[in-house]
Amino acid sequence: MMRSRGPSLTIVMLAVLGLLLTPVVVWASHQFRDVPDDHVFHEDIGWLADNQVTLGCNPPDNDLFCPDEGVTRGQMAAFMRRLSEGGVVDASTVGGLSPGNLGGAFSVAAPLKHIPSQESVSVVTSNVDMPAAGTLTLTGEMFFYIGWEHVGAIWTEVDDGSCDIDKNRPESSITTYGTHRSQLLFGNGGGAATWVLPVGRGRHRVDLCFYTDTNTGDSQVGDYNGGITGIWGPGNISTTQETISEVTVSELLAEHG
Repeated sequence: MMRSRGPSLTIVMLAVLGLLLTPVVVWASHQFRDVPDDHVFHEDIGWLADNQVTLGCNPPDNDLFCPDEGVTRGQMAAFMRRLSEGGVVDASTVGGLSPGNLGGAFSVAAPLKHIPSQESVSVVTSNVDMPAAGTLTLTGEMFFYIGWEHVGAIWTEVDDGSCDIDKNRPESSITTYGTHRSQLLFGNGGGAATWVLPVGRGRHRVDLCFYTDTNTGDSQVGDYNGGITGIWGPGNISTTQETISEVTVSELLAEHG
């Protein structure tokens, strides 16, 4: 005796057949129903969602991304603000440094004045604010006429200001020169010195120092030009520290003379 197939078996078979004939849909693994896992931009859109750069295109549900629709200027503004403020990509800084901390330069001209002979003086004094620790490339220069044969020195100081010719200082910060009488009974003199030093954050005093040892005690320097220029850049102070040869200005003048 054969049993007739009950309605329950027929329903199950129809359900299985329906599944076989229905196209396979790959659902998204994140909140957006219209961005399946096999979407070409699935990972990129997922990254935007994970970092709250995009919230969706159908508030309040926001379960759609609308990947094939255009972006308005207003939507782009929202994207850029969330990208910057979210901290994933900080568009307001570079390597954690703001524009003011990425480096800079300054220049201070030497005022015109007469300088007595056999006297060390600060021709330029200026305060420079460093926004962060880094390195400073400092150049001091002077070019002038003087009323007799002589030797002299030009150098820069940082956070000192003494212009002491008997004090040890980096040799690269000093330049010495010598002049000879010209047909006009004036000597041409001058020079420049550039050196690199580590600096900390904050205000620093820089000086351009000058000394001349003329053959006549009443000679003076006049009609000169020059000054200090500096270029600052961020960097690890420890990486700029190196063995620097130090010497006094007096020692260099003795060698030059």
